[in-house]
Amino acid sequence: MGILDYWGTPEPCTDLCRCSMQTFTPAIILTVFFVLFVLNYYYLLLFTLYF
Repeated sequence: MGILDYWGTPEPCTDLCRCSMQTFTPAIILTVFFVLFVLNYYYLLLFTLYF
């Protein structure tokens, strides 16, 4: 039984969830940090413009 046979047969949700979590968790963390950084920079810019 080779790698192609293993990947050819879809496993129940455990492997799929684990693989998707390993793939998407760093992307979600990076996106959250990026959004917080942009919002922080935007509010700092507004604060310096008004005061």
